[in-house]
Amino acid sequence: MYETILAFIVGGVLGGLGTAIAKHMNNKLDRCYQIVAMINELREHEASVVIICCENPDFNGGPDNVIDCEGYWTGWQTKRYGGATLDEALASAIADYRRVKDGHT
Repeated sequence: MYETILAFIVGGVLGGLGTAIAKHMNNKLDRCYQIVAMINELREHEASVVIICCENPDFNGGPDNVIDCEGYWTGWQTKRYGGATLDEALASAIADYRRVKDGHT
């Protein structure tokens, strides 16, 4: 709903440029919703922890984005997941989480 209102307001004020801006902002909102959904999946069990670490410039060869997770599916040990983007780090953690949740350890 917010996306439609945003497109109407921005598109109406700025014409074609406004429509392009609204579309870009809708894509950003979709990405935010996806990230929140992934975080919520990782923390759906009581006492689960997801820590999003600050972005790491690529000067040391490590991943640019990392998250730390702890829950029943990590054996209550902190486990780090990394990726070039936050989405990639979360996707890596989600894959492990689902593997354990589905009984494939």
